[in-house]
Amino acid sequence: MNTKRISKNVSATRGNVIKYAAYREGFARIKAAIKARFPLEAIAIEEAIISDRISSHLGYHNSLPKGKHPSFGQLIEKLRKLPIKMNDSETIALAGELDTWREKRNTAIHCIVKSKPGTSPIDPKTFRKNAAEAAEDGKSLARKVCDWHVKEKKRK
Repeated sequence: MNTKRISKNVSATRGNVIKYAAYREGFARIKAAIKARFPLEAIAIEEAIISDRISSHLGYHNSLPKGKHPSFGQLIEKLRKLPIKMNDSETIALAGELDTWREKRNTAIHCIVKSKPGTSPIDPKTFRKNAAEAAEDGKSLARKVCDWHVKEKKRK
């Protein structure tokens, strides 16, 4: 895959223009990676987008550890543990979806070569199918998290 910018240049009239451009580029690269059958690249970008939006939300609620970079699983757990007045049923359900996808993502990333001692790794055809599915699910989930984040910012 080439490394040049693949999304169109943008000129947002308000808000964070650089962040908007980065997200636009990220989603364009997810689409290109899935089309080129590079699901692990798509999964990595999806996780970065989702983590950024959750971190922003947690930061707003002063629930993000200072100077630390929590894992994806830790971000989801912190999202679940926000006080009830800050956490509605939609956010709780979203955290569940994120955790389910996190497990799919882990399987996709690790199962190509990782196996329990004495067993064979997953066959390549099944790996490709599972990774492609995780990439597609992650693309939808990343968009959903972005939409949720915008809605939460307006609500607060």
